[in-house]
Amino acid sequence: IFENYYIQDPDDDSIFVTMTPESRLNGKMIKFKPVSAGLETWTQNFGITAGCGDVGDTLLIDVYAIDKGCPAVKDSSATIKIIVDPPPILEPPENICLNFIANGVRISWDAIPESKYFKSITLY
Repeated sequence: IFENYYIQDPDDDSIFVTMTPESRLNGKMIKFKPVSAGLETWTQNFGITAGCGDVGDTLLIDVYAIDKGCPAVKDSSATIKIIVDPPPILEPPENICLNFIANGVRISWDAIPESKYFKSITLY
């Protein structure tokens, strides 16, 4: 999961940002800078390596921005919510053949189309 997050300072001066992911995201953040700054605007591209255990969960990252410029110090906070959807369910092979041979059984099926979600088939 990769996201671009953007903040603009309406006063067009410096802005300082702190991002705090929830503790279960420790070690799962990619290209992540917890504290950074920008002039007029701030943009951060970050990624999260969500695993099977994260499917169906909402991952939270707290964001705090402060403008230390004139005429007054202003700050704001928000929470980034990332919902981890399950991968799509793949269709089973259309043709499955079962042949009894001398010392066992031979099972064959049509090739399953390439998919980043396909890992293996379990027969039972």
